[in-house]
Amino acid sequence: MKTLLMHLAVACCLVATVYAEEATIGVYVDAAGTQCTGSTGGGVVTGSVWVNLAGAAAGGITGAEFRVDNNHRPDCTVAVSPDPAALIVLGDAFNLAGTNIAYDTCQTSARVRLFTFTLTENTPSSDIWLSLTQHYRPSNPYYACPLVTLCDGPVFTKVCAGPEANSVAWQALLNPSGSLTADCVPVGVAPTSWSQVKSLYH
Repeated sequence: MKTLLMHLAVACCLVATVYAEEATIGVYVDAAGTQCTGSTGGGVVTGSVWVNLAGAAAGGITGAEFRVDNNHRPDCTVAVSPDPAALIVLGDAFNLAGTNIAYDTCQTSARVRLFTFTLTENTPSSDIWLSLTQHYRPSNPYYACPLVTLCDGPVFTKVCAGPEANSVAWQALLNPSGSLTADCVPVGVAPTSWSQVKSLYH
């Protein structure tokens, strides 16, 4: 039984590793896409949404589909600007449904900035969580996840860039209370060493 549990633990770690090496779509509280915890100085902050290419999407993307939830939506106004290079933008990343953004050429940079946004507080608030998840109405029901499309036209293969079933893939945090922070990594992915796994079964 102990051996079986260790094998299962290794398998879980391998799954986490694979997920961590796939493309991600991240929401940030700065325009450069480097900060995931910040404050609304003067009630306003400029943020951004980026695709971090990896795994199956390492060679480039032609689009993305997702939404960003805001737990203080009634207290904030968000103005969104898509990447000027985008050919088509449908919907709004920060409304209840979500957005689809598409390019007419393959975007091959290691990071692609899809949107910038300006969030303005209508009412001062703490712990404003910006949570990236799947589009409310996925274009393909078999891909109920935040996703990117590859550069293999005319197929344009879809690749999940986060978990399915309305699970949160990435979070940013504004005006945190106490010691709350948001790390710029996919939600639920953390480094785990083999020695840590073995220690669970000693």
